[in-house]
Amino acid sequence: MNRTGLLAVLLLTAALFLIMMLLPDEQAAEPIHTPWSVTLSERGNSQLLGITLDESTLLQAQQQWRASPKITLFMPKEAPAKVEAYFERVTLGGIRASIVAEITVPETELTTLIDQGARISTQGDGSRKITLDGTGVGIVEQSIITSLTYLPKANLSPAVIKQRFGTPTETFRIEEDKIEHWIYPQIGLDLVFSEETKEVLQYVPPSRFERLLAPLRKRANAQPLQPPA
Repeated sequence: MNRTGLLAVLLLTAALFLIMMLLPDEQAAEPIHTPWSVTLSERGNSQLLGITLDESTLLQAQQQWRASPKITLFMPKEAPAKVEAYFERVTLGGIRASIVAEITVPETELTTLIDQGARISTQGDGSRKITLDGTGVGIVEQSIITSLTYLPKANLSPAVIKQRFGTPTETFRIEEDKIEHWIYPQIGLDLVFSEETKEVLQYVPPSRFERLLAPLRKRANAQPLQPPA
């Protein structure tokens, strides 16, 4: 190959390389499993972090997140029992966080969960906290996740939140607790800012969002605010 031909090949190669550099890189796209990547399933349930609320089981979440949780049955004196799975450390979309998944367990299985409790402790208010093991864990793993509480290890500023989630539909401030709630009912999110701790993101299916919003509105000192500019 003469010099002219070699130069042409080199120029063509350089041009192709430049074009490839300018094209959108699908692999470099923003990770989908971030707390602000929320879509709705065909049934209208929130899809986030690789699972679907009211559809995915705890076992599916464990496989997706590659983590094992501590599973606890809480039995308040004057409220329905609930089961929570606490994931101490999960990294998704490059973000480290703790995640609490609330699980729906059939009433008929509660007795089995109590019997399979590895450790039972009574709280000061008379409620019971039961750490599950053995068969109880297996039952919970096959049960459905109804809500998530996402606790990022790093602070998410209001500016970042607004950029990622958009302007909230409503905001409330509770002065005595020094916290502010940003409300996103379309994706079932109540985002809690605190002056003293890191942010808390609470997700439920949009069809049951009133579960989070009603108690907040009932608080006499929860003052509605104008959406942030």
